[in-house]
Amino acid sequence: MTDADGKPILDKKGKPKKKKEFLGYQNMETTRCTLQYRFAIAKANHSAQKGFWIGNETKEYKEEFATLMSWRDTLGLRTAYFEVVLSLRQCCEAALYQYMEGNTLQYKVFSPLYGDTLFPEYDENHNPILYRLYTLRGKRAVDIYACGWTETWIESAIDADNEKELAWWQRYSGWFSKMVNWKQTTISEDGWRRIGDRRKTQIADHLNQVVYFRVPDLATGAVEDEIKAWERAMSYIAESMKVSAFPDKLIKATKIKSLPDAEAHGHIYAVEGDVESLKAADMKTIDPGDMSNIATVNIKAKMDAIMHGSMSVIIEPEILKSGADSSSALRLMFTSEIQDAEAFWVLVAPQVKRVVEVFKALVAKIEGNGVYTKIRTSIEPITWIPQNTAELVDNTTKMVYAGMLAAEDGASECDLQYPDGAKTIAKEQEEKIYRETYIKLKAEAQARKDFGLEPTANDVVVDKVDNNPVKKSASPKVDNNAMNKGIADDKVSQ
Repeated sequence: MTDADGKPILDKKGKPKKKKEFLGYQNMETTRCTLQYRFAIAKANHSAQKGFWIGNETKEYKEEFATLMSWRDTLGLRTAYFEVVLSLRQCCEAALYQYMEGNTLQYKVFSPLYGDTLFPEYDENHNPILYRLYTLRGKRAVDIYACGWTETWIESAIDADNEKELAWWQRYSGWFSKMVNWKQTTISEDGWRRIGDRRKTQIADHLNQVVYFRVPDLATGAVEDEIKAWERAMSYIAESMKVSAFPDKLIKATKIKSLPDAEAHGHIYAVEGDVESLKAADMKTIDPGDMSNIATVNIKAKMDAIMHGSMSVIIEPEILKSGADSSSALRLMFTSEIQDAEAFWVLVAPQVKRVVEVFKALVAKIEGNGVYTKIRTSIEPITWIPQNTAELVDNTTKMVYAGMLAAEDGASECDLQYPDGAKTIAKEQEEKIYRETYIKLKAEAQARKDFGLEPTANDVVVDKVDNNPVKKSASPKVDNNAMNKGIADDKVSQ
């Protein structure tokens, strides 16, 4: 840099300042992938696609437990848990709200994926509270879920006669209780209105109907830098392919009037000068180096680091197209995913227990029977991997026949849990015995009544020779111990 007199401008150290002039960007082919999304979906499926297992640890409430499992399917608890895990794998937090609606049960998942901002807290008794900030028809709203009560607040002007606020309320007042009067609602100092009074929850005061989940990191949190490095390496390869298709060119000439578009023919470098300096006009193609081998090794090394670091597995469908792989072989293929799912369960198991307790309390209220809250239950993860269903059923059947497993538990082992399933099977067996015995005897009795037939044996009995004296005397005796005897010699006189 120079001043008006052409003298260099010095910096604090006495060195001439350098001026950086921006000439533009050089376009480069870049590659982006969706590995983060792909791994999040895959891990959510392995961890929660089948929900979680609920076991009955009490002996006296078998029928009530079967009804409880029926309500689980009615509520869609497996799907609810899967939706929660999808959010956890992608944004680390979610909340599950279970509630009664009429004569059935419903659920709702709160997640940053849906625009919710969640603030977990505890009250003075160390009971959990959740604040949910969201947008309600153009207005910011906050739902407060505590043990025993809930509230809804909406951001509003302090002036209750504000025409804009009244117009909004008249349009959406049907979303709330009909007994709410906008002008009589409680308002805070910072301009938030409570819609209606504090509402009592649907279950006991010691339980919060909303259960908050949080995990420390994303599904690919440990390998984010490796994924960026892999994308950068893929971008270099894409740029190299572009250069190979449209190689750079070097042109030397005394006069260059126009140059073609660089985007269509690669980069063009022009050198202008007189004849003496350039000697002769020339154009050369600058060939790129061969990077196929080193690029392949680099890409594979980075992908291996991503797969191992995230404990992920990618199995192409062609590998399993025969469908004959054993369950043991499949488990070995998905060892990393199984280990990751088991470690993930440790993070969410305490919250899942609370979900089950809230669920039992809601079922007890809707059934009008408090015994459902007395059922002592256990929970276990169900890690989903592709499996040979035929082999699973065959192994379970063998254990049932060997007396190692009860038939009712065998259905659960194969993930076949139906309400009153054992009773249905027993009823079908009784009907089968009835068809095979009573109906047949009834038909025979009716035939005798109609045609006067005497009862006859169903099978033809062939008398043995030893039991028939006539045949016994006429039959020859054979000495089976005699050697080289013909048929004629076998007859022994009496």
